[in-house]
Amino acid sequence: MNNISSHIKHAMFLGLGVLIFGTAGYMILMGWPMLDAVYMTVITLTTVGFSEVGEMTRAGRIFTIVLIGGGIMTMAYSVHVIVEYVVQENILIGFGRRRMRKRLARLKDHIIVCGFGKIGQHVVDEFKGSGHNCVVIDRDAPEEQSTESMIYLKGDATDEELLREAGLERANCLVAAVGTDADNLFITMTARIINPGLRIVSRATDARVRTRLQRAGADSVVLPYEIGGRRIAAMVLKPSVCEFLDMTVTTGGEEMRIEEILVAENGGLKGSDMISADIRRRTGAVILAVKRNDGRMITNPTTDLIIQAGDRLLALGMSEQIDAVRSLAQSGKESK
Repeated sequence: MNNISSHIKHAMFLGLGVLIFGTAGYMILMGWPMLDAVYMTVITLTTVGFSEVGEMTRAGRIFTIVLIGGGIMTMAYSVHVIVEYVVQENILIGFGRRRMRKRLARLKDHIIVCGFGKIGQHVVDEFKGSGHNCVVIDRDAPEEQSTESMIYLKGDATDEELLREAGLERANCLVAAVGTDADNLFITMTARIINPGLRIVSRATDARVRTRLQRAGADSVVLPYEIGGRRIAAMVLKPSVCEFLDMTVTTGGEEMRIEEILVAENGGLKGSDMISADIRRRTGAVILAVKRNDGRMITNPTTDLIIQAGDRLLALGMSEQIDAVRSLAQSGKESK
């Protein structure tokens, strides 16, 4: 779209340049005043067939031939740009937007990311390849890069109608990562009203805003500068720990990682204690913690801990090991 706009500007400047070139040529070669020279240039370029200003010299006729050739080329280029713009704007983009609306209408339990700045881009990069459908809203969102699982919407993320178009009522999580705390606060409050069961993670630049965002409905508030400072200190004091955590929490890789796995009502792990579940032997993964349905986090679970439906298991392992735990927790079948 920006490329088309630049071509339109070039066509306009080219047309203006031909007009100035023709006017100056007639004024110099024929000695005509500016109004007569402009008139002669216009009727030549538009080929309307009106009478000439005066008697044309040999040099004037040669110049007119050159001017007509330049006018034809300029007109052809302008028509090409306009047709390309009309086709892209009214046909291709319109068709693409209709397909996007259909995809949005089918989305459920997806993630909405508000803001595609420095923070938002890193968030989206982590979501790619995670298996989650994602909708990104930003004024400069690259709509042309939309895929089946990653849809970009261009617009203001504080617009309630745009949030609804992104499927806010059916979403599982929303990330508020726009540039200002005030906008993140407004997005959080709007999202909580529209979808009370939504999980909301909000960014804040000022620590004093944390409490306001939580009161507005944010489940988690992230302060990038605070986290960045802690991370730098940890890299100095505990570099091996940071390296291990980086390896386990990065999505999309084949290295060992930590995943959160929901225990289903009809899953094979429901009602088993940790020793009878024997997850380590059956899958190779290690259960680091169990998060209860009421939010309690039980770290380093004991062997007599009973696994309940709705629990979330924090499992450490390779991709195939994590998949094996997920298969046990959700279907009761061991993956091959």
